[in-house]
Amino acid sequence: MVNTDPDDESDVSDDHTDDRTTDRSVDRTDSDRRPTAVNGLLGGLLALFLFSLVSFAPLFGGLVSGYLEGDDLTEGAVVGAFAGAIAAAVVAVGLFLTNGLVPEFFPESVLFGPLYVVVFATGGGAIGSYLNDELGDEIGRY
Repeated sequence: MVNTDPDDESDVSDDHTDDRTTDRSVDRTDSDRRPTAVNGLLGGLLALFLFSLVSFAPLFGGLVSGYLEGDDLTEGAVVGAFAGAIAAAVVAVGLFLTNGLVPEFFPESVLFGPLYVVVFATGGGAIGSYLNDELGDEIGRY
């Protein structure tokens, strides 16, 4: 006779769960992590590449470096600032070289151009770390 009581938990034939573990969290040590400088360099290079394509290129460069860094917001902001500093150094040199043509814009553009880059990259790094925390670490750090 078959037991048809829906409250009876002794019948495991209806259990469709898989025996594989679904926990994707992995303990990573500091030796498993990509260095912060490498994550910052990747974000800075991405920001430099995107400068000719989109307005908020530093934000995207910081976002990628922050996501790769991990789920800590402070570390994400630091690596985003590092990515912004790399891109800002190139922007400052470019502005310095091209502003010799129009000297009236020199002080403002050399000051505010790199500042714009660093601020947006820092914010992008924090957002990237937040997304890493929310979406998991499926891609990041490897």
